Amino acid sequence: DIQSSAACMDKSLAYILTKNAGIAVPEFQIIDKGDKPEAGALTYPVFVKPARSGSAFGVTKVNGTEELNAAIEAAGQYDGKILIEQAISGCEVGCAVMGNEDDLIVG
Repeated sequence: DIQSSAACMDKSLAYILTKNAGIAVPEFQIIDKGDKPEAGALTYPVFVKPARSGSAFGVTKVNGTEELNAAIEAAGQYDGKILIEQAISGCEVGCAVMGNEDDLIVG
């Protein structure tokens, strides 16, 4: 449905919904383009990314405060809503789901 699709396309909304459901998520902040994050609340490294962009467009790994402004600027070129998330080591797993009431494709 439309709500599910919208939640999946907006990383910041997906994080909020997941956290509210009691599922562990990395620490994160959501800012608007031009705003400053709560710098003291960040534990580096972090990833800065457009909240509503696919693939890795505008995504930057930031290792310290001196890199943060440039990363926010890069993400802001793709979306006015920016997600800053704590980096977690390990492998990334993704799953695409497509379908409706009759057919479901998972891959």
